[in-house]
Amino acid sequence: ERRYLDKDVLGRFASMVIERACEVQIELGGFHSSMQQVVLDYLLVGRGVQWSRYEPTYGAAEEVSEGEAENEDATGGDDAEEADEPVKPVTYEKVCDDYVGFKDFRHSPERTWEEVWWVAKREWLTRRQLRDRFPDKKRDDGRLVADVIPLVKPDKNSPDAMYRMPKAPIWELWDRR
Repeated sequence: ERRYLDKDVLGRFASMVIERACEVQIELGGFHSSMQQVVLDYLLVGRGVQWSRYEPTYGAAEEVSEGEAENEDATGGDDAEEADEPVKPVTYEKVCDDYVGFKDFRHSPERTWEEVWWVAKREWLTRRQLRDRFPDKKRDDGRLVADVIPLVKPDKNSPDAMYRMPKAPIWELWDRR
């Protein structure tokens, strides 16, 4: 229900569009399965963590005309150096909701959540996922960073060890300051 029940037809239609967009996003972004795991963690250990991430899909690169590049610079857009590069338009975008296990989440030790200034999550990535995530990152010797990161083999005593591939623990850190 809308907060203000005035007779604004445009506002009513806008709220219907936003409501439908949210429903589709919840279905496509994995919200339901993520939140089931978060609630279970909260009930068992007292902390459930859900992480939202933006996932754009880019189309073919397009050339930007000089007039468009000048307009971007005037409106606080990209720098003039970046205006010469072709622009990849976003063709599809979504927000994905990921479950983060309580052992894979850290934050600065503060009294209240408002005082927390950094949070971090650990992801376990295979070699292929590392190459997809860091395709252009190279070391001084010319090798890809993704090929140098050591992988951790699963514990042999684990019941599903024969089905799990070696993975690298990668920490993603967000700093509010």
